[in-house]
Amino acid sequence: MRLLVVAVLMWALVVVVAAAVPARPNILFFECDEMDGREVDPNHPTSKVTRKPNLDALMARGVNFVGTYCNNPLCSPSRASMFTGRRSSSIRAWSNVKPLLADVTDSSKPDPTCAKIVGYGGAAGCVDLGKAQNVSTTINLAMAAEGYAVKLLGKMDTGGGPTMTPEGTFATGFHSQGTWANSSNNASTYYPGDLLHSWAQSANISRAVFAPLEGPNKWIDIEHATSNVHDWDTIESCQNFLRDPATTGAGAPPFFLYCSVVNPHPPYTSNATWEAFVERDQLAASLAATEKTFRIKQHPTDAFSSAAEGVPLEWDPKVAHDMALAYHGQIAEVDEMLGRVMAALTAAGVQDKTFVVFTSDHGEMHLEHRLVEKMSMYEPSARVPLIIAGPNVPHGVVSRTFVSLVDLLPTFLDMAGATALPDANLDGNSLAPLINLTALRPLDSRPPYIVSEFAGDCANGPQFMLREGHMKLIQYGQQPPFVDVPPQLFNITEDPYELVNLANDPNHQAELTRLDQVLMSAVDYRAVSRELLIENHEHVSRWVAALPDQWENLLRQAYLDFSDSDMAKFKTWLAADPTV
Repeated sequence: MRLLVVAVLMWALVVVVAAAVPARPNILFFECDEMDGREVDPNHPTSKVTRKPNLDALMARGVNFVGTYCNNPLCSPSRASMFTGRRSSSIRAWSNVKPLLADVTDSSKPDPTCAKIVGYGGAAGCVDLGKAQNVSTTINLAMAAEGYAVKLLGKMDTGGGPTMTPEGTFATGFHSQGTWANSSNNASTYYPGDLLHSWAQSANISRAVFAPLEGPNKWIDIEHATSNVHDWDTIESCQNFLRDPATTGAGAPPFFLYCSVVNPHPPYTSNATWEAFVERDQLAASLAATEKTFRIKQHPTDAFSSAAEGVPLEWDPKVAHDMALAYHGQIAEVDEMLGRVMAALTAAGVQDKTFVVFTSDHGEMHLEHRLVEKMSMYEPSARVPLIIAGPNVPHGVVSRTFVSLVDLLPTFLDMAGATALPDANLDGNSLAPLINLTALRPLDSRPPYIVSEFAGDCANGPQFMLREGHMKLIQYGQQPPFVDVPPQLFNITEDPYELVNLANDPNHQAELTRLDQVLMSAVDYRAVSRELLIENHEHVSRWVAALPDQWENLLRQAYLDFSDSDMAKFKTWLAADPTV
């Protein structure tokens, strides 16, 4: 353990004051997966649970944006939004099987995995859908256009063809939970359960998709850190990139390194090495707060999600403790990974001319509101860490300005000293003015709110969130058969664990109406929901038609304990006209 701490101190003490911005600064972009943004908010008790010396050192050297939210609380659509600088409704990337569907450098070419999915109509269908996404640039393409030596390492998960998953990366953006099956014409047909969990969400099949907390295959292990072990290979690759004189030596072009790890994504596994960084008294206090949220009456959408996620009805103290201990141990492991990359950056002698950005694609519910994983608009799922350090960046600043991941693409361009933003219909606004840089667009162009959207698996309808001031509004799609799903309204300042829904409070009706109008001005969620319902119904219908002798059996495999009554409900939904 002593060696870990020493490694932290060596890199953290090198830079004491902010340096002037070099003409062509390097950029190190470190992303983890599934870290609750409250972990780095000094005002939130969750931040006290795990000792994070490397993250603490980075925060001391830069600006900690504690008001940061993802634009979609699910892996692939969040990353697709982040890389394009556009929200899900803008690029029509909604789920772990619907990221960027065509090649980002040539929309006439389908993403190779997408082309195998008959529900999308094969290669031709993916091209049509990809053109409708209208993606003209991504972070890596934009930085390359500015003359940067771009290196992508680790998890990508964006879709968009081979350009987005070069050598040294993995995860195409199309998650599979199922089998390879042969269609009636003997063509290989890709079938992940994720397809149906997302496409057929409005069929309202309230069955577990997985059972992560109980049974022989549960996702919890506090003795063995067996999850995501390939992260260490990614870290070694990132270190080697920084050690290479061609990268950091004299005369080398500026680099943009994307170093992406999977931890603390479940399964929730850790060991004594990392759990030693977890403060047990703070963990107990955190669990007490979690239990309060677990026991309140659930919103109808949450009740569906709990069932889909296989979360037991009763609070189990040991399960909750072990899950939280392992999760926080994984966060400590990520902290060490960051420290090793930062040490390599320092050893290369380029720390003072490199911007460092740390974030996560989404958070983790860890049993708050009786939910696990992400796929929710509650704070643990939708909030993410964002820390920026580097030349001329103020030190030790905590910013509570609301920002989101679509802000990163224009921010990187301002770091690079770009002369113009790409014509890419960006939804994000650069953070440059908040870190002592000049922005291509003025700060007054930033709205005082952020928007997040979700329409993936483990939910029975789309969700849309607006965060402004003290308040958070969550609206639901309102498409049949869920036309009466009530909104949620929370005062996050007074109610940080979102225990009291104010949407029915007479004293908050004016605020509810106002915030709904603001949300509608950003995204017409009713129209988007209707479009999604029709499009997803078409995907399922096409899939069924392609597999006339197999689809019923495959459908049963997509859920646990799928019943005959579930099949009848599904067939009724399938036969209905989605346009009515």
